[in-house]
Amino acid sequence: MTIETTTTLMRSPHILASELDDEVVMMDVQNGSYFSMPGPAGRIWHLLETEQTVKSISETLLAEYEVSTEQCESEVLPFLKSLLERDLIVLPNGVK
Repeated sequence: MTIETTTTLMRSPHILASELDDEVVMMDVQNGSYFSMPGPAGRIWHLLETEQTVKSISETLLAEYEVSTEQCESEVLPFLKSLLERDLIVLPNGVK
């Protein structure tokens, strides 16, 4: 699936997450895999608690971090795609 700025995403329901210092530690209860998301990656995870478009995530990060629009977009899109490929996030209708 191609992710665009208008794509709406949310957390996958089978992921358990907890804060640990400055990162989010997660476990996929379906396959027992563990993941860690420090800094801005953890912030993205928090934003995905509710349905978010890629654009709204990028706008929030631009407001909170000192980063250029180009850098933000070039890093957020591939990161979200990797989360989708690992089934950590889904489209709101549950489609991967």
